[in-house]
Amino acid sequence: MTKKEIRAEMKKRRAALSDEEVIRLGDRISRRILETDRYASADVILSYYAVAGEVSLALLHKKALEDGKRVAFPVCLPGNRMEFRYIEEGMKLTDNAYHIPEPISGEKVCPKSGMLLIVPGVSFDEECNRIGYGGGFYDRFMAEYPELSGVMPAYEFQKAESIPAEATDIRVSLVVTEERTYCNTGIERKTQNE
Repeated sequence: MTKKEIRAEMKKRRAALSDEEVIRLGDRISRRILETDRYASADVILSYYAVAGEVSLALLHKKALEDGKRVAFPVCLPGNRMEFRYIEEGMKLTDNAYHIPEPISGEKVCPKSGMLLIVPGVSFDEECNRIGYGGGFYDRFMAEYPELSGVMPAYEFQKAESIPAEATDIRVSLVVTEERTYCNTGIERKTQNE
């Protein structure tokens, strides 16, 4: 299957989820991310606001703030680039051109080693190749900041047999689903509570 075909199929599967399933599965995935060493060692979580059936990360954001970590969301810039800005409880978000809520105020993040980058995506394979939405925002960001640890939250049904990767595509370190965790060596890792 081509990237376009995989993207269309996975978006269709995701659209079939009820709001309750999105929250329930999102909470399970968030708990699994919270158990990772990458989360434990990070003082900043570069995340995103979930839309259109994406994995809900509300629990992850809430717990991170309770743990004294800072949370930031992306802001789209011209040239298909992005930056992250810190969010605070109760901060207003505004829809961008892609209808994704982003902070219009807030301090700009200077990305550095030790921050956890949460990467959205439409599909993945066992080697942690991913398909995003086609704009290349995250691939460019990860190429610019290779010291960041990228983790993709996903539903298990988003796994494809193989993702056709291009030279500009960058794999994430981990893909965390409600059932298992995949690392970019292709070896499945179990969490402590499995």
